[in-house]
Amino acid sequence: MKVENETMKRWLLLFISYTCVFSSFSEEVFLSHFTLDANENNWSSIYPEWDIICAPGVSSDIQVDWWQGSRTLLQFRPSPQNDSSIQIDDIVFRKNITATPNFTYTFEIYGTVIRSWQLSSMVFPVRVISQGQVIAATSFTFNNSWNAQTRTVSFDLLGLSQEDPNAILEIQVGGDYQRFYADYISLSRELNALDSDQDGLIDDDEINIHLTDPFDSDSDDDGLSDGDEVLSHSTNPNQSDSDSDGLSDGLEVNTYLTNPALADSDGDSYNDSYEVTEGSDPNDYNELPPNDDFDDDGLTNNLEAINGTDPRNSDTDGDGLSDQEEVDGGSDPNNSNDPNQEPFRVELINMSSNSIILTDMPSEYIIDLNALAQPSLNIRLYPQTGITSSAEFKLNGRSVMVDNQTPFKMVGSGGSWLPKVGNYNLEIIERAQINGVMQIVAQTNKSISIINALDHRKRTIRLTTGASNDVVQIRMQKHLFPFGSMVEASPITQNNQNYKNTFLANFNASVHGNAAKWYSNQPDWWVNGTPNGVRSSDADDVYDYLIGEGIPMRGHTFFWGMINNSQSSASNQMWDPDWVEARMNASPPDAWYWIEQRARWVASHWAGKIDEWDFNNEMGHGDWYRDTFTNSGPYGLTYLKQMTDWALEENPNLKIYHNDYGILNNNTFAFSYKNLLKTIESEGVPIDGIGVQGHFQAPPDAATIKASFDILDDFGVPIKITEFDCAIDDGDATTFNTDPAIEAAEADGLEMVYRIAFEHHAVAGILMWGFWESEHWRPEGALYYPNWDISPQGARYRELVYNEWWTDADAVTAGDGIVEFDVFAGEYQITVNGITHTTDVTAGYKPIDMDFSSGSISSTAEPEINLRKPVSENKYAYNEPIDFELDLIGDTALVQKVEFYVGDVKLKTDVSSPYAATWLDSIIGTNFIWAKTYYVDGTTESSKTNQITVLQAQANGNNLLLNGGFENFTSYWQAMGPISIAATIERNRSGNYSGRATGRTEEWHGLRTFDLRSSMLNDTVYNVSCYVQVASGVDVVGLKLKETKNGNTVPNYSTLDTATCNSTSWTRLEGQINITDLSQLSELFIYISGAPAGTVIYADDVVLKAAPVNNLDSDEDGIQDSWETYYFGSLENASMDTDYNNNSIYDGLEFRQEKYGSFGALLPPIISPYLEILNSQLNLSWAGESGILYKILATTNLVSGAWEPLGSSISGSDELMSVPIMLTNDVEFIRVEVDQ
Repeated sequence: MKVENETMKRWLLLFISYTCVFSSFSEEVFLSHFTLDANENNWSSIYPEWDIICAPGVSSDIQVDWWQGSRTLLQFRPSPQNDSSIQIDDIVFRKNITATPNFTYTFEIYGTVIRSWQLSSMVFPVRVISQGQVIAATSFTFNNSWNAQTRTVSFDLLGLSQEDPNAILEIQVGGDYQRFYADYISLSRELNALDSDQDGLIDDDEINIHLTDPFDSDSDDDGLSDGDEVLSHSTNPNQSDSDSDGLSDGLEVNTYLTNPALADSDGDSYNDSYEVTEGSDPNDYNELPPNDDFDDDGLTNNLEAINGTDPRNSDTDGDGLSDQEEVDGGSDPNNSNDPNQEPFRVELINMSSNSIILTDMPSEYIIDLNALAQPSLNIRLYPQTGITSSAEFKLNGRSVMVDNQTPFKMVGSGGSWLPKVGNYNLEIIERAQINGVMQIVAQTNKSISIINALDHRKRTIRLTTGASNDVVQIRMQKHLFPFGSMVEASPITQNNQNYKNTFLANFNASVHGNAAKWYSNQPDWWVNGTPNGVRSSDADDVYDYLIGEGIPMRGHTFFWGMINNSQSSASNQMWDPDWVEARMNASPPDAWYWIEQRARWVASHWAGKIDEWDFNNEMGHGDWYRDTFTNSGPYGLTYLKQMTDWALEENPNLKIYHNDYGILNNNTFAFSYKNLLKTIESEGVPIDGIGVQGHFQAPPDAATIKASFDILDDFGVPIKITEFDCAIDDGDATTFNTDPAIEAAEADGLEMVYRIAFEHHAVAGILMWGFWESEHWRPEGALYYPNWDISPQGARYRELVYNEWWTDADAVTAGDGIVEFDVFAGEYQITVNGITHTTDVTAGYKPIDMDFSSGSISSTAEPEINLRKPVSENKYAYNEPIDFELDLIGDTALVQKVEFYVGDVKLKTDVSSPYAATWLDSIIGTNFIWAKTYYVDGTTESSKTNQITVLQAQANGNNLLLNGGFENFTSYWQAMGPISIAATIERNRSGNYSGRATGRTEEWHGLRTFDLRSSMLNDTVYNVSCYVQVASGVDVVGLKLKETKNGNTVPNYSTLDTATCNSTSWTRLEGQINITDLSQLSELFIYISGAPAGTVIYADDVVLKAAPVNNLDSDEDGIQDSWETYYFGSLENASMDTDYNNNSIYDGLEFRQEKYGSFGALLPPIISPYLEILNSQLNLSWAGESGILYKILATTNLVSGAWEPLGSSISGSDELMSVPIMLTNDVEFIRVEVDQ
């Protein structure tokens, strides 16, 4: 029955509402009473319904145990303790619930929070999240008390239109407290609205919003309930045909499965009712009413289907004739060359996009594959004559196709040309049958050059099938180049299928987030002062899952000694666990013991599983280990070498990477990091690879990124972007990815970084630091939103990695049964004649020969060589040792020997792998380095030539700062910020004055130099140093650099050095600057700041001068500073041609002998010969070595140093060598050297 009177409706509704009030009831959603003992290790098995999520760098001790002997309580203890930097959302307690609209929910908790000081109460937010959206937000407050308190809050679910069984209840329990307790947590609900007709809409909304009948579930009698119309279909519940297409809403939904809110469901320009009447499918865009003529070309849609033409295009083949004209005239409406009316031309076709690159190729043309987005190509000929019946295409004299179908194509109508880099002579020979004989009627020649910045990422396959015109299907399955991402442990251990599936669909490499770090394996709260094993279950679970999916992992990280910016206590100076520092403070040997255990455990536990590791993370930003352990030796501080030695003893296959942030954003820091790596390498620490993190909070700069890669490629080792994200801050800390302009800039930033990295020869992988907004440390940088929709960054990433840099194509064999195609390195499925084979293709410059002729596959590839060191365009100091190294990719048994050359001069012959040499006596100027490989089959191969430059000494120049000592008061100095600066006689290190900065209200306020651009040279290294004090007490002061690029309003700031300074002695700060291109800057200066606001800073003796090219040899005398200082006490006592200890051996020679030995480098060992008379014959004897040539020198005057040769090219042996010497009447001094 319908109630027609509106007043009656309202009175009845009021009556029902009134009577129902008394029958409403509260329904329990859940009650969690924490009665079972548990801790963090077994939490997920005891209380699987509750998840605990901690932010990076934050952890929590979680326990359920007896409290005050009366009951069991849940207990949280955040780590670090009493740390104001811990945010409320750094620890989240969450549970899945079913969220239902039209209910009021009541949350209740019984517990308390405790901190021993400065806390009266704490507020804890409570939220409900559905489909990534917050639909309820409230909070409760606990007083700081040992007495438990009951807290109850009620809330409605806003914006929830239908039930969500996967909603999340979230309690944020992070914060600066010591303990949080909870006895029980409960959630109940109560229906807060009336739905009389049970249609899913509450009566009040029906009356006041939708104007529907609250007592009739289908107000318009169209077959759909009012609730379905409003909540599911967005149709009008008061209109039976919402889209006015002639079909009722119920018929559209229930019978024809069309869209009741859209008159034309399939978008084909015919409304749904007309298609139903005419017999076409209203849901199929491609099925048009058969008797209509959509394109008005005279052919009905049905006739177009019969002729295979496009019913939406009146001229399907674009030849100027309508489809009806061609059908009536007998020509093919799908062939633009029928009737043949095309002029002669040679077209270059992009098969990837089915588009024309060039409509008429010139006689000489350069094809840049990278600029064209790595397309598959074809060449199409419209012939010169009307009688041409076939065209033969030849490349460099080899016939690749004879095509008999006009227009003629070089690799057939369905094939693709995938050329490698090189020059091609294309001949197109047209033939026709004349008097029964096939004759050449025309020929066209083209010269084509193929260039490709990604050539080093590809490889040519030369495939033989044994038959011509075989179609070869090439289908890439995955990249060999690592395109990866970090994975968080919780989505893996909690089996988040969306997370897993999305990862596998996008990435082929991975790394742990925090699960393998020391503070996760042995956290402070768990160790409790005494290490008792290692927690690695999360890291193990992630590894086991990924390796099961064929995803390799790299390791992060053995140690994290970077100085923690908070430095809140003496035991919280770095990111590794505080207990390590506490043990160092109590007993250094004990701390060193546990550091050794850490190195050995990580190496052994992951050996054979994860062999590539970041070793001491972010040490370029301060290193607690280096600052704490100073075990010095002749080559510098050896603490890191000891740590790596321990690890390598456990796993000799370990690849040690050195990883840091800020490198791709700042060339100055990249150069400083290069010098740090050079230093630790000189100390014996392996440099197997370099990690650059790649976190961008502003749009990346292409020139800076490329320059940083060029700076760090000097080591000749792989570089990997280890932690990429482009997350540009939109100024809103609560919402992410909501500004289309910022998201577009982030996508552009991702593309820029990935392109530069993939093009750079040294980059060997790119890993993101997360990909899903809900599990990302900087959500703006995510590829996927919380609901798993892809972001603009994600779309750009997939376009690059899985489209442009992806090889899927068909090729066709030539008349000789062979086809060549150039592909990206990866795993491939190659199909010929229905038979598919899977094979891996590595990058390389020599082709892989594959033979399919027998039905099975066989592959062969010749060995390749790569002159890895020295890297082309490197710069070296005179007397700096220069390492040569040639890599052989393939079987070393095929190689007889390798010769190393400088220009035309042979430096060394090496007969065993690794093939290496060290050039000690380099020549100032430009040098061309190359190597020649001799194979056992008698063939030879020369490597590429690498050009390097050896520079003269440049470290003894003048100070470029005109008033570095403030003796000319504050000339050439400015205030950094609105402060006062002055020259003062209160304090001075030298001269009469120092500089003083007062009135500082910000940390960055201080003393700054004049603009330095006019005083410096491009791509030149400068040392900058100063001495600083503070007015009183102790504070940290920094030496910093500000640089602003042209057209950029956001400057780049670099910290060159920091130190803790006092008021009684002068503290030296020093760093280095290297600007690649000064013309790109609008501003450049040094400043001294960093102390807290209010601190008075004094500075004196500020110096900027050209640095030595080799940072290990500051006096540029050819002897490493640390060695020189260790043995001779200072840098002033020795040089290459001095003899400090009077042992008749030059100091430079002693350094080289001890540092490099006689193997792998051409330098004289220290030889101790002796003379004896045997059978009236004077003999010179010494202990020799096989494979070494010796020479004998003599002099009668040690002072003059004029040594005359007595013999040369004497072949050495491993036995005692003896050479007769002619007797003379003179006093003669004799020595033996290696004959270079």
